[in-house]
Amino acid sequence: SDDPTYKSQVALPGGLDVDLPAMLQAHGTKMLGERHVATYGPYLATVMKFIDAHLSLSGQLHRKAGDPRGPIKPEMWQVGAGGASLYFGWKTPMTPELIREHYHAGTLEQDFQSLQLESGTLVVVPGGTLHAIRKGSFIKEWSHAPTGEELKTGDLKAATVGLWDRTDGKSPRPGKEQLEDSSALLDYVGPEAYQPIELARVLQQPRELSRDAAGNVITRIFTTDVTIVEEWTVATSIPHNTFGRGFPVFVEEGAVEIRGAGGELLG
Repeated sequence: SDDPTYKSQVALPGGLDVDLPAMLQAHGTKMLGERHVATYGPYLATVMKFIDAHLSLSGQLHRKAGDPRGPIKPEMWQVGAGGASLYFGWKTPMTPELIREHYHAGTLEQDFQSLQLESGTLVVVPGGTLHAIRKGSFIKEWSHAPTGEELKTGDLKAATVGLWDRTDGKSPRPGKEQLEDSSALLDYVGPEAYQPIELARVLQQPRELSRDAAGNVITRIFTTDVTIVEEWTVATSIPHNTFGRGFPVFVEEGAVEIRGAGGELLG
């Protein structure tokens, strides 16, 4: 992550550690490509992380595009080994008054829709959807990170609003339940934010883009308005024209070499 609040460290040869945002500011064009920097500035624009939930996470909301109070943070989840237990949306239709009433009564969690998803399931989390990853779940997550003009409305932290921090019996932490901000976020999304979500709308199917005789495979697992995620299985090599754009790569297993058009080692 190159978000100022949750910035990653880059371990350089010789034992030197550098903040990723500082490195991108200094060498963004070389690392990300001219077209990427021209569009997004010297920012990755994407966050990738593994979530191994030893405790249930809070019930959260992310903003819908256009909300002036903070940046968007659409999330994409791939359920890991062992499956996942989630809260996702509402169990029955809700209203602002019901949410407020049940929140103050301490019963709001009973209104959350509970899901059990198998390993490999692909889920897109739309803006305004109440969601919580519960204890014992393993999730691979990709999300959009604010860049350029978006940062004027807030950083990655401002893109998330907590509604319920008592998930599965936890004691709420100070400042982690933001009822008024959550109500404003839901109101901005509109009536659909108070209805149970249709799972067919958020579940995605992988699409194989290419496969060769050597076993090199490219599979598109997510396509949204702001982020595309592909899974590459590299048996020998995969030639790829970046068209002057850089993109983050996460190596899940094994190791890869990245080479230029002339065969020179880049990373």
